[in-house]
Amino acid sequence: MTKTPTRYISTCRLALTIILMTGVKPATGDDLGFTIIPVFKTVLGYDTNIFRAPHHQQCSKFLSINPSLTLQTTLPQTAWQESKYSLSLNSDSHRYLNAREADYTDVAASIDMCHFLDDKSRIAADFTIAELHNTCTPRRSHTPPPEYRKYTTNIFYTSHLDRINTELEVAGTLDKRQHKLYKTRQSNGTWGATFYHPIFSKTQAIVELNKRSLLSDSNSSANVGTNKGFYVTNYLIGINWEIAGHAPDYPLINGDVRWGRRYRDAKSPGPNNSKHYPGWQVTLSYLPCSCSQLQLISHRDYNLIADPEPSACFTNGTQTTLIWRHNWLTYIKSDLSWSVTHEQLQDQSGSAIEKRKTDTIALNITLDLGWQTDSGATISFGHNRQNRHNSFSYHTYQVEVTLQL
Repeated sequence: MTKTPTRYISTCRLALTIILMTGVKPATGDDLGFTIIPVFKTVLGYDTNIFRAPHHQQCSKFLSINPSLTLQTTLPQTAWQESKYSLSLNSDSHRYLNAREADYTDVAASIDMCHFLDDKSRIAADFTIAELHNTCTPRRSHTPPPEYRKYTTNIFYTSHLDRINTELEVAGTLDKRQHKLYKTRQSNGTWGATFYHPIFSKTQAIVELNKRSLLSDSNSSANVGTNKGFYVTNYLIGINWEIAGHAPDYPLINGDVRWGRRYRDAKSPGPNNSKHYPGWQVTLSYLPCSCSQLQLISHRDYNLIADPEPSACFTNGTQTTLIWRHNWLTYIKSDLSWSVTHEQLQDQSGSAIEKRKTDTIALNITLDLGWQTDSGATISFGHNRQNRHNSFSYHTYQVEVTLQL
């Protein structure tokens, strides 16, 4: 349903009022034991393909208003360690000038904590619930992006084992999504452990063992009685290192490389019960100077499709991202990134349906204006190659201003 301008103005006024009310007085929170951090971000932009349509593309100017509020507190544990806890609330109201039927609003609430048990052990956890929209899904004109509800939980326990001089990280994560368009429920859960053992100065050997549960349950009649998910067991070994550069605080090269095999087993009988293939996880950084960084990130894994539909639920593919960050002056920063994803789309039985390639190029320039205010300009180019019916491309240009009170 199209939202009236009056309702839109009221929404903006309410969001601005909340931010200003919380920012009238310095919110140091010394008396209450917590700090209040209100942030207000406004984005003005232009999108050449707002519906991500293969044909008959429609362009529009847009306005995004994103207020957020964070309550944060700390608990000193030792002279050099502090446990931190925070609660965050935020929303993103996206409005299009030439296509009001494409308007949408995302809202989210999250709790984060990092608690030190002692000087060698800590627990980090975060919990998030959100109502979001998938803006990269191709859709017909005059329809908003598909909506889904998201619940995420991440828990990490880190400890140093003195007897074997090894750092242990035990992790458990859960990402659940409910897509309203196709009435599909997705669940991605992971549990496992990673060991880091020093072998040289600033160099560690890595052993990672974990198991994932991928679930995609559709109410479509075509999928009744079919396999609804897979277990993926990962065995990875690797190494991370740091080579010091010209200054002690700026390493010249650091990296984390992990390689192994991923085994996928169906939760119910089917034609593709078990499969396995090599998998990797790579992060490399090169700092030629203190103001510049080149970074390469790549991984290959099984996953759930981001925009599920009755015919496709799972993916098997690789993603590679190259990033260049540079500080031109003390108040001007830039980020240039190029990301390429190659995926094989699979149905609920694990059979291949088609291949998809996604290319995204983005340039972001940030200007620090001082007074807790930042402004930036972003240019993005995206191209999604799937088949001759679903391939699409888009360009976005936007300017944003962020104010932290």
